[in-house]
Amino acid sequence: MMCLVALFVSTEYPIYCHADSRTDKMRYFRRLSVKYAGDTWHRSQYNQGYLSNINHKEVRVRNNKKHWVLLLGLIVMLLGSAIGCGQPGFTTYNNDVEGYSISYPLSWKVEVSTDGTTCLITSPSRTASVMIYVAASMAAQDAAQRWLMSLGTHWSEITQIENKPMEGFWNWYVSYDYEADMGQFHGEAYFKSTAGHLYRLDTAADSARYKTYPFSAIISSFKLK
Repeated sequence: MMCLVALFVSTEYPIYCHADSRTDKMRYFRRLSVKYAGDTWHRSQYNQGYLSNINHKEVRVRNNKKHWVLLLGLIVMLLGSAIGCGQPGFTTYNNDVEGYSISYPLSWKVEVSTDGTTCLITSPSRTASVMIYVAASMAAQDAAQRWLMSLGTHWSEITQIENKPMEGFWNWYVSYDYEADMGQFHGEAYFKSTAGHLYRLDTAADSARYKTYPFSAIISSFKLK
């Protein structure tokens, strides 16, 4: 008796054959095996390509990581060099006799008095300057008042802006405007009193360009030994 047998190897490949048709059945299974073998080969090729893409991506990731590591190392090296050398583009003047050091731009010029008590640092145009003066110890406020009186004897018009004590390294601070031979100037002076010395650091520049000079960096670099 002939009967119909339905075999489902998968939803993609349903098999219908006569139960007693052995030859047809074997032939069909051979074709099916070849088809599956072809699918397996295609899947294998696909998997190889997929794995190859993954490998390429992993290589790119590793290369990118190497580049970031090299870049980070370079940044750390440059920062270390800047810290080790102090302010970039600056050089340092040391006064071992009076016991201080100060940094200033490479293009600026330093002049020191014979006894070493006065150091004048000037810009290339000589329209900006920093002076360090060292005297015998006295109260910082008294030194500030003497400095203002001294300015009054040199310049006809002095306008005092600030005159106050400071917290931190410096003990006293004064700022002022005055009329110089080269025009309107602005000046600031900082005072530090120790057991053995009185240190005065004063700045001066034409009022219109005062803030363009690196006075803050120069003042903050002043150190006692």
